[in-house]
Amino acid sequence: MSNHPSEEMAAQLSCILQFTEFEAETRNPELYFVSDFLIEPGDKGTCRFYESDKKIDILLEIIKDDYEQAGPYCIGCGRGMISFLNTINSDENGTLFDEEEISSPSEAADVLNEFLDYYREGEEREPLQFSVKPEDEADWQYLVHQALNFADLEPWQWINSDQILVLDLPNYSERLYCCILGQMSNEYGVAIYVGDQGLQLIHRLFSDTEALDRPPLASVFNLSLCRPGTFPDEDRALFSILQMDTELESHWPMLRVQKPGYMPWLPQGEEISLFATILEKLSQIAHDYQNRAEEFPYYSHDTCFYRKYTVDGQDVETPVDDKIVPVVSDRYEWKDSEPWASKLELQKIKKTTRQNKSWIEVGGIFAPFSVAQQESEQPVFPWMQLAVEHSSGQPLHSDLIDDVQIVGKQEPFSQFAQDFLLQTIEKAGQRPSGILVNQQELYHSLRPLCRKLGIICNLSKHLPKIDDALDEIQYELENESAYE
Repeated sequence: MSNHPSEEMAAQLSCILQFTEFEAETRNPELYFVSDFLIEPGDKGTCRFYESDKKIDILLEIIKDDYEQAGPYCIGCGRGMISFLNTINSDENGTLFDEEEISSPSEAADVLNEFLDYYREGEEREPLQFSVKPEDEADWQYLVHQALNFADLEPWQWINSDQILVLDLPNYSERLYCCILGQMSNEYGVAIYVGDQGLQLIHRLFSDTEALDRPPLASVFNLSLCRPGTFPDEDRALFSILQMDTELESHWPMLRVQKPGYMPWLPQGEEISLFATILEKLSQIAHDYQNRAEEFPYYSHDTCFYRKYTVDGQDVETPVDDKIVPVVSDRYEWKDSEPWASKLELQKIKKTTRQNKSWIEVGGIFAPFSVAQQESEQPVFPWMQLAVEHSSGQPLHSDLIDDVQIVGKQEPFSQFAQDFLLQTIEKAGQRPSGILVNQQELYHSLRPLCRKLGIICNLSKHLPKIDDALDEIQYELENESAYE
């Protein structure tokens, strides 16, 4: 028998990998695979061969999970498979493509596995998306153990995601607003919103009236407990590197930190131990209140459960519980930014540009595409600023900020926003009567400048022409991806 299945056999065997139990319109061999439907050990399915009444029953069984050998692997075949393989290994006259006929279940399994190797041959495995620094391995061990302890506790059995738990940790300046997930949905885990900006995001998520029409500037720690078959390969490989993959029998924790402008990523550096500490404290709260979870107020009650810690001279922490009305402090409230341009420059602009009757919309989002960083593995989503004519939707100006860290900082962002408006006026050769913005940050950055230039600056919840422009950009990007 040849070392690899023939091209004809490979082409026909590819049909075996298509899960075809559903209606004809869903049987698209380019879109639907066994792995789309069979996820956990014990899942069953039926595979039909095209233009044939033959059926193959598939039972998903556990085999040793080795990242380096990841992929489908046949561990045994029935005798029905022997005749089936011999049939598709023959032409219409019954002549075998290979010299020898398959005669045993073990040979049939070998042929299937040769085909799978042939199918993957030439495809290089992409480098791991994530990596762990040697100095962080101990913290990672601690974090994973805390995640598994949280999962074993199953606090969603008695705590609802509407019962916000607020934590004040020693030696950490930001409050943490925690939502335990699982009681009201199929997603199990916890979302931890950081600081005042995290609280603002929670208010927006729970609001029935305010749309999420502006990008969140909050950091969020996420623990999602995955079904084994849905656990990402990069995470599986990570736990294999940490030699912890054998511990993940029933719970597969996906750990991410989401920061404004960055692709959700594994915790890095101090984030690792902080995440572990948060999970440890949350598990303790859930355990303490397991039989009295009704003491946790719901979000609609305007108060939240609050735990802080006192620390004595020997660094012993003592929890202190209370209920608070969470409010956003004024330290993150943006104030009006004075114009960065000199009075002389502004006077020159007013004299050299005619003011028309039009209004423009100015808005920004994190771009729907990511770019790599030289100094980090973690890609970023650049900040994309747009200006369009309010009545016609005609694009006037656009710009990108690659350094996304300045987006949430008033001084550098206000300078960027003011420069952007002045560039828009310069390109148009005239000043608008007014501008509409949908973000507090833009409003406070531009209002003083607009006042000096005789332009009205209004805050609006919705910018229809900006939305249309962003939809068009998204459409073009999706089309480009489809043709690549």
